Parts: sequence; structure tokens; C-alpha cells
Amino acid sequence: MAEHFSKVAKLQNQSMTCTGPLTANSTDVSPVVCMATAVVEMKGTEAVNDTIKLVYLPGNAVVLPHLCRVQGAALGAALSVKIGDGVDDDAYSTALDIKAAHDVAFTGGVKAPVKHDGGYWVTATVTAATTPTAGAVTNVLIAYSVR
Repeated sequence: MAEHFSKVAKLQNQSMTCTGPLTANSTDVSPVVCMATAVVEMKGTEAVNDTIKLVYLPGNAVVLPHLCRVQGAALGAALSVKIGDGVDDDAYSTALDIKAAHDVAFTGGVKAPVKHDGGYWVTATVTAATTPTAGAVTNVLIAYSVR
């Protein structure tokens, strides 16, 4: 029976058996996961296709959508956003309904992790808005690693 290794396991095995580098690059084996919290206070004037800059990430940062969430209070009669960046406005999540009190994980349209060579903005683009509540606050939690 054949034995196969993931990329990480291959590096670890080479290090353990002295058949490759004596130490595997720690960011390849177990990258540090960072969490940026973007606090967004609604102005009450948000409209469809408006863009909110959430956080600027450094070059080589890779967003981990499966660990990201939007949490907050009720934001209006109707409000949804998609989360992306300057290359793809829904790279990390398609429309998230956040009108009521919410704790919503990023969903849909999530593509394979993309590493940007230079720094970049993570953005929220409004996909539906009816009477946003001025002063209401939501937190967008963006998990990422730098590789």
C-alpha cells in the first residue's frame, strides 16, 4: 500500500528523517493566524454598491474566509453586504444578510486562498439597503495569515 504526504507532512517528515532541510519553514507548516476586527458604524446613508474599506492587509496576507464572521446589532430594514478586495468584490463572501442582530459566517463564492504580492484593502460592498440605522455598529472579523 502506497504512502502519500501532504506538502506540510512532507516537510515535517524530511526534517524528522534528516532527508531534507533540518527544519521546515514554520510558516509553511503552521502559519500564524491573525484576526483583524473592523468596527463599522452605520451612517444611515449607505446605499447599494457603496463600498466600505474594512482593513488594509500587508503583502503576502491570505484571508481565511472559513474563519471570518460579521457580528453586530440590528442595522436596518434591509441590509446585506459581500466581502472582497480590490481584485474581486466577493472574493471572500457573497451577500450576507446583516439587517437583524447577527453573528454570520462568510459564505458562498469563496475561492481558493489568494496571496497578494502587495498590501490590499478588504472591502464590504452593499448589495441591499433599506433604511440603514444611523449609529448602529457591526464588527467584521477578518482572519488571515501572512505567508
